[in-house]
Amino acid sequence: MKSVKLKATAGRTAGSGVLNLQGNLTLDCAEEILRFLREGAKKYKDVRLVCTQVAALDLSFLQLLHSYSTYQASRNADFKVELNLEPDLAQLIRSTGFAQWVDSGARPN
Repeated sequence: MKSVKLKATAGRTAGSGVLNLQGNLTLDCAEEILRFLREGAKKYKDVRLVCTQVAALDLSFLQLLHSYSTYQASRNADFKVELNLEPDLAQLIRSTGFAQWVDSGARPN
């Protein structure tokens, strides 16, 4: 089922923004999420991505996070991620090598 909620708001500092995602962070919604991230990059230099009420998550979303992180780094912009996941899903993400997105809230090394 294709269902994702997207909302962008200005951050606390000039040039920063908060991008909020809820719902299915999957291949079904990847184009919509990609478009949303691109719009956020045009509007804000520094971005904080907050993901709440995540119903589903797959590799396509993690690939988008990685690509967006690389893009932000290439333009010397900050990118922070807050993935608020159910404990079982968070543990699965940690176990598959993506702990940096679940635990640190910062750009991976």
